[in-house]
Amino acid sequence: MEEDREYRSLEDIYREEREREGPVVIPPQIDSDYLTFLEGHGRIEDIGTLLGEFEKYKRLARQNPGEIVEGNPLLGAPLQYYSPSEEEKRLSEIGRTIKGVLGSCKDLKSCLRLVKYMVDNGIYEDVITYDLYFFSHVDVVGSGRFVYPEGPFQGSFSIIDTLLECLANSAEAAIPEEELQRLKDMKLGDKQDIRNCLQGILKLCGE
Repeated sequence: MEEDREYRSLEDIYREEREREGPVVIPPQIDSDYLTFLEGHGRIEDIGTLLGEFEKYKRLARQNPGEIVEGNPLLGAPLQYYSPSEEEKRLSEIGRTIKGVLGSCKDLKSCLRLVKYMVDNGIYEDVITYDLYFFSHVDVVGSGRFVYPEGPFQGSFSIIDTLLECLANSAEAAIPEEELQRLKDMKLGDKQDIRNCLQGILKLCGE
């Protein structure tokens, strides 16, 4: 056994050490206080706050963009990569959080709860478009672990389409297909159009 240990490669030793650490988790690379803020605003009733933050950081990200930096290949970095600013990274996380709130609408009750909240609070938004950033790690023998950003990748989703898809998959809603298609075909050029669509959803569901 001792003889086997003597002939282990440096890579084997390093791999075994990493395995003892367990799964590698790369947390979002944003300010921890702001991450805590987002983690506490993942409910349907937080959609207004999240959309407000989205508009705020969309503006701030334009004002303070990141930059292309020269990477060190010896440390596992690409020759060049885009390093997003804090504002861009926050915007990416806000977009993910909003999408997560929509993803929680899996039945008629939760779907209508979101629609009613938006109508009651005058929240008339639809398409959410933003830049997505991901972070990957590289373990360099003798140097440690390094985290590098990947992106930007465009993220985009429609609040209305997500809600209509939820209703279409809900046996409880039992909305005629032609009525759902009529809502899907509505032109949502401005906030009034979005308002009409949301109210149409409530009417079809008997609310």
